Amino acid sequence: MYRFNLPASVTEGFNHVEMSVASYGNFALFIVNSCIGSVFILAISGLVNKFTLFEYIGKNTIAILGIHGFAISTVSVLCRTVGLHGIALYCIVFAVTMIASCACAFIIDCVAPNLNGK
Repeated sequence: MYRFNLPASVTEGFNHVEMSVASYGNFALFIVNSCIGSVFILAISGLVNKFTLFEYIGKNTIAILGIHGFAISTVSVLCRTVGLHGIALYCIVFAVTMIASCACAFIIDCVAPNLNGK
């Protein structure tokens, strides 16, 4: 369990959060942490606008979602055939799958843009 450098009166009853049964531990700390987390996510999402790769992936999510399952299974089989395992396998599968999915999304945009909601 994590130890906080806060007074015992603040952390009393704050063992863990179990949202499925509405057990929040110290409710005040739960509210503060949830507000800080929301502000953090809003700040990160404001930075995403500045990166065109994230913007492209966000606009083509439907095509990437439809393609990535086939791409992952195909690339995994090819990598295991070559003899890759562990973290090298995961990194190569991720990179090749993202490149293949984005390339297919680009082709779908050119050939049938209404399939991608355009």
